[in-house]
This record gives sequence, C-alpha cells and structure tokens, in this order.
Amino acid sequence: VVYETKVGQRQAVVLADGSRVTLNTGSRIEVRGRKVDLTRGEALFEVAHKPDAHPFDVRTDLAQVRVTGTRFTVRREETGTDVNLIEGHVEVRGQRSDAQLVKLQAGQAVAVDRAGHLGPVHPADTAGVSDWLQGRLTFSGTPLKEAVAEMNRYSDRKLIVADTRLSALRIDGEFEAGNTEALAQALHALYGVDAQASEDGIRLRAGRD
Repeated sequence: VVYETKVGQRQAVVLADGSRVTLNTGSRIEVRGRKVDLTRGEALFEVAHKPDAHPFDVRTDLAQVRVTGTRFTVRREETGTDVNLIEGHVEVRGQRSDAQLVKLQAGQAVAVDRAGHLGPVHPADTAGVSDWLQGRLTFSGTPLKEAVAEMNRYSDRKLIVADTRLSALRIDGEFEAGNTEALAQALHALYGVDAQASEDGIRLRAGRD
C-alpha cells in the first residue's frame, strides 16, 4: 500500500496493525505489513505495541529503524537520513552489510550520512516535530539559507537567496509552514531584505544601505 502527500500537505493514516503514521510535506511511504519504506520526505510513526508480532521496521535507502512500540520520526534528505526518538526505544543501523547499530533512548536522535555511517547520538528535535505537526516553523538564530530551505519544503512557490551578502543573516520567528510570502515580508520589515517576485519564485537580495 502506498501513501503520499503533495508539497504543503500533511496526512495521518492508520495501518492494518493499528500503528499510526503522519506524513509531512512531499512525503511517500510503501507499506507491507509491519515493514515501511520511506521513499521520500518525513513521517512520524506511532507504533502499536504487539508483543507477539514481528518487529516494526522503517527503511530508507540509507538507514533501517527497528522497533516494537514507540513514537519517532524519520526524515529522508539528499544528505542522509535523520531519526528522532520521542518515546520508547529503537535500533538504528545503516543500510550496509557492515553497518553500525545504535540503540536510542527517548529524547535521542541520530543521523545516517550518504555513506551509510552513523553520526553521534544527540538530543532529539522534539520541538521541531511538534511544530510541523501543527503546520508551523520556528526559527531561532537560524541561518537564512537553512530557514529558506526548510520553508521551501512546504511550498511550490520557492524563496531564492540571490545575494551572497545575505549568507551571514540569522533569523528568529514563528511562521506558517509553506507561507513563503509571509517570511519574505518579515525579512523585508525586520532586516531590510528586498523581495522580488519572479517566474521561478521570490528572489531575496540585500537592501540598499
């Protein structure tokens, strides 16, 4: 069974075993029993505890997460796969025959890079998960390039950083996910950034001194 969302959409589905999956923007999963392939995007998994059932497995091209009952997110990007554990326990390993394995505790996270190697265990971004479930994005001292990339995940109307002078800019604030116009307006009002509509999106340039 395949479930997918378009850019800017979120969708919650209940699987045959009672587990619940919430797909974030532009995401796709393929489900076969208690095995799920995340082929694009990001999803929150709330796994039904089945003591006598097979383990619940979530896979991307780079990583595999195994669990018996818990709540966690998996995000697949070009740079790798990120796993954030909110409740319970999971095992994460790279999708290689010699891959390492790490066991996460609640509140921990790990990333698997393009080579299939596990990074260090670090605190989970539980606030970020809560944000996207409610359709918002919160930035706190976030580099403009990262904030724009995150906002663009939720909208077909992209923001384009067209001026290298903006690379040092860090921004704060809470925004509706996908509302690129609101972010552009805030950048203009707070930081004097010029925002010009174009055929390929909204181009951002440093304002005149």
